[in-house]
Amino acid sequence: MSDQVPSHIAPLFALLPPNARQLLEFGHNGGALAQRYKQSYPATFYQGLAATAQEAGAAREHYDMVHQANLDNVGPAFYTHFAQADCWIFDGTLERLRDPWRVLANIRKVIAADCSVVVHVRNSQHWMTQLALNRGAMLYGEQGTLSKQQQRLYTRASLMALFAECGFQVVGGRTLDGSQPPSEAVAAALHQMAQLLGADPAHTLADALPSHFLIKAVPV
Repeated sequence: MSDQVPSHIAPLFALLPPNARQLLEFGHNGGALAQRYKQSYPATFYQGLAATAQEAGAAREHYDMVHQANLDNVGPAFYTHFAQADCWIFDGTLERLRDPWRVLANIRKVIAADCSVVVHVRNSQHWMTQLALNRGAMLYGEQGTLSKQQQRLYTRASLMALFAECGFQVVGGRTLDGSQPPSEAVAAALHQMAQLLGADPAHTLADALPSHFLIKAVPV
């Protein structure tokens, strides 16, 4: 793992249940979150899930066990196998799912009442994303607005709706913003657009500031 730990790891760690029996993480970020958690709770059985053999090989040194599976293809037996997990963690991977409703609904069928789902998700309403879309520059790749693996776009409102539709209640989280704030001209343009659409300008601008959301949801 690189010495440079991603800035979201510490606040994401804070949302995880302490001293868990089992954790299951989708998307390993070089094992940064697993390493941070195991430093505090070495007895926890921390498992990782990788979509490809290459990803699984890169992740094995950081987890107690790594499973290779594509969540878009697995059946009910997969979810039953991990029914004892105290937390299902999606670190930048909820956006990669073809059918996140199906995945979360299947988790809801097996997850215990005192367990949770924790996600780290890019905000597609971020002001820089809006500018890129406005000028037709929504490019894929390392230097682009979107990753090549991304299949879904989320805003605060769509994330709240997704969890509610799948039988979860959001009980915690926070916003992250690793970029500079918009200029006065950009903020004014967003304000004007919200007014034209009949939306609350203050709420619209507030939702355009975070680059990512961290969310903790529990079954209801």
